Amino acid sequence: MADAVKRSYRSTLREQQAHRTRGEIIDAARALFVAHGYAATSIDDIAEAAGVARRTVYAIGGKPELMKLAYETAIVGDHDDDTLNDRPIVDAIRAEPNPLVALHLYLDMSCGICERTAQVHAALRAASGDERVRVIFDGLQARRRDIAERLIVFFAGKGLRIARPDTAADVLWTLIDPGLYHSYRYDCGWSAEQVSEWVHHTVEQQLVAT
Repeated sequence: MADAVKRSYRSTLREQQAHRTRGEIIDAARALFVAHGYAATSIDDIAEAAGVARRTVYAIGGKPELMKLAYETAIVGDHDDDTLNDRPIVDAIRAEPNPLVALHLYLDMSCGICERTAQVHAALRAASGDERVRVIFDGLQARRRDIAERLIVFFAGKGLRIARPDTAADVLWTLIDPGLYHSYRYDCGWSAEQVSEWVHHTVEQQLVAT
């Protein structure tokens, strides 16, 4: 019985270490992609930055997979197994009875996501000349578009009066684009608070019927 407990304990420690190592590799890849670009970053660079052997990096995937993971883990902001839908903020948005308050809670969350993803999104877009990266980028864009459509339905179902329902998803998809956020945040030099304030004001102005 004691041996079984020890084996289970050692197995848990190994799993925890493997999870930490995976997160360190993804974080190293993200930092290098942002700093130097996708093409200029090698697997050896990522391995050196993460302090692991290159075979350990390849165990997670090649550069395209690492780019995708770098973006997706930035969405949630950590390496926990919980998806975004499992997070307390999403529960709060769902539970909020006031549709306008729920919309602004969502925009708070969205601006936080854009703050974490804007730079890696720019690196991803810049690398989309690579066919494998283009597939990833197009898939992420399509997923964002689908989410925007479902959000319009969700907020309308809560009682929010949607202006121009036929194009509302287009407007929301555009205004919460990490690429647009990047333009204001880094090209124009706005603070995160300035961009968030602009997003909140513009989305309400464009989406909510008066």
